[in-house]
Amino acid sequence: MSNQFKKEYIVVAQNASGRNMNVPLYRFIGEKPGPKVYIQSSIHGAEVQGNVVIYHLIQRLKQMPICGEVILVPNCNPVGTNIKAENTRWGASIRLTALTGIEVTFMTKA
Repeated sequence: MSNQFKKEYIVVAQNASGRNMNVPLYRFIGEKPGPKVYIQSSIHGAEVQGNVVIYHLIQRLKQMPICGEVILVPNCNPVGTNIKAENTRWGASIRLTALTGIEVTFMTKA
């Protein structure tokens, strides 16, 4: 039993040099019907901690069967990320152990 996996990109803007700014979209579809779950991160720009959680969730979903569909959108606001990248203080500890068994500690500039 395996999930169907699709990776897509949605063009949301262009930067000053004309390069497209894309939003990655990861879609996992289980073999059996079930609920649909949508998770996104970085809505306000340089909030990268959620991207780390989504990365670990992608690795887990590639190996475990699901029912229904899971849609993951890391860095849903590349324009905001581009603007805020140098103006943010980061630091977080994220625990999703109850749902996924994943515990992530992510610390950068403090």
